[in-house]
This record gives sequence, C-alpha cells and structure tokens, in this order.
Amino acid sequence: MSRPPRADSSQTPWSPGYPGPGLPLKGPPTTTAASAAIAPTVKPKRIWIVGHSGSGKSAVADRLAAHLGIEPTHLDEIHWLPGWKERSPEEEIEIVRPIVARDRWVIEGNYTPVREQFIDRTELNVWLYLPLRITFPRVLKRTFKRALHKELSCNGNRESLAKAFFTRDSILLWTLQMDRWRRRTLTEELEDLPHVRFSNQRDVDRWLTSVAATGRFASSTERQDMCCPACMTGAPRSDRHKDQHPQDVVIRQSSDCCNQSDDRGEPER
Repeated sequence: MSRPPRADSSQTPWSPGYPGPGLPLKGPPTTTAASAAIAPTVKPKRIWIVGHSGSGKSAVADRLAAHLGIEPTHLDEIHWLPGWKERSPEEEIEIVRPIVARDRWVIEGNYTPVREQFIDRTELNVWLYLPLRITFPRVLKRTFKRALHKELSCNGNRESLAKAFFTRDSILLWTLQMDRWRRRTLTEELEDLPHVRFSNQRDVDRWLTSVAATGRFASSTERQDMCCPACMTGAPRSDRHKDQHPQDVVIRQSSDCCNQSDDRGEPER
C-alpha cells in the first residue's frame, strides 16, 4: 500500500463553506423547497457507499441491499486475491462493469479508479464520515478478532497480528495514514455529486431505519432541502424537530426547510 499524498492541514471538512454532516450535498437541480418537503423521494436503485476504514461500509451496504432485495458488492472481495495479492484497477473495472450495468446495485468501497469509471451510473453516494476516534478502535478490534479467530476476509485471506503491528503493510498504519487524506479527497470528489454524509453512528442507524420503514432517500433526482438528518425521515414538517439535533451535527438552514437552525453548532473534538 503506497503512502497517500500529504494533505493540506489547513483544509478540513469543518472549514467555512463545507456542508455539515448528515446533509445532502450538491447535486442535480432539485424541486422547490415547498414541494420537496412533502413530495415522496424517488428511490435510488444504484448506490455507492464510501468511507474510512472502520466506518461501517459493509454493514450499511448489507442493509441497503437487503432493502432493495439484492446482493451487495464489496470491493475488497474483488480487489484482493489469495495471499493478499492485489488486482490491477483494469481488472477490477472489468469485473464491476456487468454489475453496474444492472438496474439495481449497492456497492461499497473507496477504490477511486473503479468509482470514477462508473460515476455516471451512481444515483446516490453514501459517505460515512465517522471520526477517527470511532473508526480506529473498530479497526483495531476487528483486526484482533480476525487474527485470533483465524477468520477469513477479503476473498479468503487471513489477517495476522504480526503484519498488523510490525510491517509497513499494516492495516492499522494504513487507517491512520489515510484518514485525513481520505476526508479531503472525498470532500473534493463528491462536492458536485448527489450524496449524503453522516458523522456519527446514531444518524446512520436512524437513516437506515427510516429507509426501511418509508423507502425515502436523498436521491439524485430529488435532493430535498433538508437541513439535518431529522428531516431525512420524510416526517411532516411540524414533527421534524421534536427531538433535539445530535450535538455533533452542524445545522445549516436550507431555504424554507425547517425554521430551526443553529450555525453555532460545532463537531465534537
């Protein structure tokens, strides 16, 4: 695994001008705020999930795919060959090509050359933007569990504690190296694409529960002017904010969305 380019520490997803987590970001033209607030959201059927190591991409993919009645595609299972050998991007693209040609699919993975190849086919990108203080302990716990129980992962491979702690190919080192770089590059890559972003597990779970119950997404065809994850449930406008906003969600008011906004909200440090 090669070291990612050094990120500019002055540019962070919390710099002025970046949208808050859990918000639908830039995408195709939307309906008016008034109609979007009450219109049912068109269901996206081609969904790509990205996020940092340990953010829960596989679990989210499994749940969304189950909702659509299809099998999810995990790019780690395609990228890795037995013995931790890597496929070339060209091979991966040819394997994924017939998958994205289908009417419905859920794919999870950050492999940029593959995602860029099929970006026009993706109706909704789901970005799991959980902080490193959450994701790194998950990766550490997962690594110990897989190594101690000799579990198979990534197309039949096994992780080892020796590799995790004493080699440059360590998944733990990779997680630390990639975190800031991944956040910056995904911010840039997804800026003009339809996507939703979540910064804590509570909002991820609430969104998935809402999707299963109502079938409503923030989609590429109708973005909805929502100002927080609570608005993503499709609840009547008067019921949207019965519960308080999560502390680590930055609330920014959308035009004619909910009247409750708090630009003073800050992410947890």
